[in-house]
Amino acid sequence: MAGCSWALGGCGSDEAARTRTEGPVVIIGTGFGGSVAAFRLAQAGIDTIVFERGKRWDIQADGNTFPTLAMPDGRSSWLNPDFDLPVIPGRVTVDKYVGVLEVIESSAGNMAVVAGAGVGGGSLIYGGTLVQPTERAFRRSLPAEIDYGEMDAVYYPRARQMLGASVVPEDILEHPNYQWTKTAVAEVDASGLTKSPAPAGFDWDVVRAELRGEVVAALTVGEYAIAGCNSGATNSTGRNYLLLAEQTGRADVRTLHSVQYVEQTTRGYTVHVDHISETGETVEKLQIEAKRVFFAAGAMGTTRLLLRSKARGGLVLGDEVGQSWATNGDSLALRSNTGLMEGVHAGPPAVMASREDDSEITGMEYANGPGSLMATLGMTVLDEHGRITFDEELDDIDFIWPDSAQARVDAAVQGLHDSVNAGNPGSSAMSFGRPNTYHPLGGAVMGQVCDFHGRVLGHSGLYVIDGALIPGYTGARNPALTITALAERAMDDILEKDG
Repeated sequence: MAGCSWALGGCGSDEAARTRTEGPVVIIGTGFGGSVAAFRLAQAGIDTIVFERGKRWDIQADGNTFPTLAMPDGRSSWLNPDFDLPVIPGRVTVDKYVGVLEVIESSAGNMAVVAGAGVGGGSLIYGGTLVQPTERAFRRSLPAEIDYGEMDAVYYPRARQMLGASVVPEDILEHPNYQWTKTAVAEVDASGLTKSPAPAGFDWDVVRAELRGEVVAALTVGEYAIAGCNSGATNSTGRNYLLLAEQTGRADVRTLHSVQYVEQTTRGYTVHVDHISETGETVEKLQIEAKRVFFAAGAMGTTRLLLRSKARGGLVLGDEVGQSWATNGDSLALRSNTGLMEGVHAGPPAVMASREDDSEITGMEYANGPGSLMATLGMTVLDEHGRITFDEELDDIDFIWPDSAQARVDAAVQGLHDSVNAGNPGSSAMSFGRPNTYHPLGGAVMGQVCDFHGRVLGHSGLYVIDGALIPGYTGARNPALTITALAERAMDDILEKDG
């Protein structure tokens, strides 16, 4: 059988056909970092193959592209019939399918990570928040080699423009469905905490159509984050960066292609890929030759691939891979306020509360409102990290997150709630589900595994361009905007210096 000489594995008769394909630049992942790379390379006239393990989720007119949070099904879960979303107590049995959420639990059982799957990656399931850290918060989180002035002047504005970030328009804010949003603003005003707007990546015309009843209500009833947005109001990367890349004809996006590992060769790199079905079976094994490979599978996915490639002898990497990982200091809670009426009060975030001084960087966004409650996501910055490890027997990652770190996170965020409660009699907060994060960061960190533009040290043509680059925290803010801005910064340097 042709194409059966590879470094690892064999050509047994029970295996699917294997093919070796000569290809251009390879990008692994279609989230914030991978989509930036695809577009900027396409602009420069460079052809790419973009591998996405999940499927393409085109918004359907019947409003049933994604499942709801209350009624999960196979579309909810990445190839795991035993679905257990941390914010919803209890496991649910679903069909095995290439759903939008991969839930990765630590073997210690003290933390769960939720990662996106599908064209758009994490942007399919994120809450839309695109907030820039302050300079103080940025400097506490990111390496000193990253110039905040340059980020503020060039890369944050570029990322906001490309992602369609803007604050909630006044006409939408005045709608009854946004009562909780206005209550959140009033809470922060009375708290004495610093208040700042929370720009979001939504198409407000689609939101208006929701409110008029012309499209399925999704964002306006709180069904936009985690499960996906059935109205199409979320500006996922498949609708901006990646779409523009594909329109050039230079980005070949291949869905249901799960990269297994990368192997260094005398000619560059061989990318080993399983082409899978919608139920996860391998239908074809591919080997793609590339001079350059961009890892953009998210902090968990990219670190998994690097560690697996190291374990299989494909890449020679040091012990730094997997280190400096953290949860962005996430802590979810539900707030109750007597100013809220019963009923549905939902929508995107409009405000953040924060406390920043020499000893503490903590922020809280008002994320969503189920009934008369308001969900909040608190974030802080610690000097403490966990790490991602690799189990060669299971051929998969595990991760370690210290209980001491989560206790410090929860205490810092509780301090914000205490300030809000003190200024708003009748309000209170309670924890929301078991400890979890939607913002894993680190594992292939700048200055350790990569240089400060994502080049993997000692491996010419190998790059990391996603949240794995960031050492665990992004200034007590949702990391989406910072990941995108750092990817833009990296691509400028790579295209200028690497050809």
